[in-house]
Amino acid sequence: MDDLDSLDLSSHCLDVRPNLREFHQLLSECPHLTSLVVKGSGPLIPEDDGTSVVGGDIQPVHLPHLRDMTLGYRSVFEGQTILKIIDAPHVESLTLEDGSHPGAIEDLNASNLLTYIATRNTPEPIQNNYDSVFIYTTPDGEIAVDKDDFVIPTPKSPIAHVTTNTPSRTVFPRLSNLTLQGVKAHESDVHHLLNALQHLRRLELKNMSIQSIQALHPHQAFTDGFGAMSCPCPQLEYLCIRKAEHAQTEDLFFLIGAVARERYVTGGSALQSIDIYIDHTQTHWPIENVIQLSNVGTTVKIIREQPLLDEDDYMDCDTESDLDSVF
Repeated sequence: MDDLDSLDLSSHCLDVRPNLREFHQLLSECPHLTSLVVKGSGPLIPEDDGTSVVGGDIQPVHLPHLRDMTLGYRSVFEGQTILKIIDAPHVESLTLEDGSHPGAIEDLNASNLLTYIATRNTPEPIQNNYDSVFIYTTPDGEIAVDKDDFVIPTPKSPIAHVTTNTPSRTVFPRLSNLTLQGVKAHESDVHHLLNALQHLRRLELKNMSIQSIQALHPHQAFTDGFGAMSCPCPQLEYLCIRKAEHAQTEDLFFLIGAVARERYVTGGSALQSIDIYIDHTQTHWPIENVIQLSNVGTTVKIIREQPLLDEDDYMDCDTESDLDSVF
């Protein structure tokens, strides 16, 4: 399989999924991959297996030619394991998708997975004065996030130096195109991910909450006691929103207008275009409505998706008379 350039592993039942070593061997035999899809498949290992991916028995597989990757995870541990076993620094396009069962009792919180993609660190729960706190290390110190999503900086030195030229620790430093589909995470963790993607130009949000859009807002960072605005993915040019959860179209329009203006004011590149796809039942909107945000030069398209045709609509012969004419 040395000449294989595309590999799709999707929806495999448990008894045929590879274990960690088999998955590692499979990828090792495909060094020229340019496209990789892992959705409901990949290595099947229990969380208490004890097998170390990095720094232990298994080292990451170097895939220098990989440019396009899709990861549909069914657990956060599964997603992290797949990312840890792959070394693909030149990936340009990533699709991250919640592949858990739609009938699951609880939503799958992917905050830790986003944190790993952004920082290569995995939060570990610790006990202190708070009920439960996640703590992870960044180049500027340790960050603790409690269950209520408050961010408490605890720098290693008395002064935390936050600079824009800090080398990126993200798993995919050259990422320019990102799709998040059904990913459940705290707004702050989505913001941390986007803030790490300095070269991102295209972002698509499918079945995402309105908080994921709010994560594009510039946030204030502190350097030597002075506040400075930090703009997530400052080179972002295109934003696509499909089926935003629990959000009215009018609310989305005003929110993205505010986001576009704030990003423009704080020095981020102006969003060139934003597409909002709405359900076909919202008939009070035209099929396509184009609105220009004149103050920032952003074109917003509100597009009413058309319903899929029923199977019968695709049949050329759907009556007895049609059938008789054929024979």
